Amino acid sequence: MQSSERNILTVSCFGHFLSHYNMLSFTPLLLPLTLSMQLELAEVLELTAMMYSLFGLSALLWGPLADRVGARVLFATYFAGAGVCGIGAAFSTSDPIMFKYCLAGLGLFSGVHHPVALGLITKGVKRVSVGMGYHGMAGNLGLALGPFASGLLNWGIGVQGAYIAVGLLNFAGLALLMRLQLPEEPRDEHLEAVEPVPHYWSPFLYVLFILLLGGTVYRMTTVILPALVELRAADFFAYLGLDQYFTLTVLASTTVSLFYLFGMGAQYWGGRIGERFDKRYAYLAFNLTATPFALVTFWLGGGWLLLASFLFMSVMVGYQPVENTLVGNLTPPRLRYSAFGVKCASTFGVGGFAVWLAGVVEKGHGIQSVLPAAGIFTLCAAVFIVGLIVLTNKMYNKKPQAG
Repeated sequence: MQSSERNILTVSCFGHFLSHYNMLSFTPLLLPLTLSMQLELAEVLELTAMMYSLFGLSALLWGPLADRVGARVLFATYFAGAGVCGIGAAFSTSDPIMFKYCLAGLGLFSGVHHPVALGLITKGVKRVSVGMGYHGMAGNLGLALGPFASGLLNWGIGVQGAYIAVGLLNFAGLALLMRLQLPEEPRDEHLEAVEPVPHYWSPFLYVLFILLLGGTVYRMTTVILPALVELRAADFFAYLGLDQYFTLTVLASTTVSLFYLFGMGAQYWGGRIGERFDKRYAYLAFNLTATPFALVTFWLGGGWLLLASFLFMSVMVGYQPVENTLVGNLTPPRLRYSAFGVKCASTFGVGGFAVWLAGVVEKGHGIQSVLPAAGIFTLCAAVFIVGLIVLTNKMYNKKPQAG
């Protein structure tokens, strides 16, 4: 791997870790903030709505902007802006309105990362799928460590300390960026399987339907899994004797964090699979494999539920390097950041609908039905992927011309 590729992956991986750390650092601080702000639980939750919405939807702004000014400027904007907002949140923990807008800024600037980093990896890293795998592993680490580290800091030095750490970590990203050279020249030969690179949008527009389905599955799973584990794996924790030392809430949240941590391995192997096989068929195989793991959770509890849920989550994060590489292959290089901006807005922007849908399923059929409902979406995604394969067969089967 060339030094330029290492620099790209270093900045992109740290940025991915940090973007999810920024978003999930709030979750263990919910109850302490109800005390410091003297608000109800639901009222404190409402303070995060703008943060999570802007994290996804702002990609529609950052992607096209990166196509104009480049990745380096946008990364600097991300780290500096999120750093200021993190410090601002630390000193606004008794002022709900100011805290809300600081969190909104944190979501806005963290939203830079996905369209810019994913586009940059497809432009500047030769082994795109492997690079996407490393990038995904860093994101999983942020998902796992964000709540854990923030909760630990709150226990040691309070809510202010937790958000000061958020600010300092983002400033550390800015310092890292200043030390490294970050090339971003388009390098079409890195797009591996597709010759030539497409100059039309129809395959990418078709993929958007699949991305919307995947985003719905992702948010339905992440929002319901801690509660599902707490309610339906209690007997398993009691059998191990863990309930004598920890509350079920702590055990459930720790278990889900471990799922994210071990999911790093799935990201790694997803990148390797995407490098070795036709990405379209790998994408199809991942979705077909995920479906039965989700469906069987309806009948499971205890340790078997934990195993099936972990396998489902692993498959769902494992296909992300394949998906991201495929999106890169199906979009023109000059609009790559814009394409990933649309991709990220589609994936994260369905969060509100997915949370609503999870609630509807839970009220009508019980919490045990939510993951099977997500499994139906993965099956629908597989059907659309078959259509994608048909749509892109001519492009993939076209041989490179000599000279």
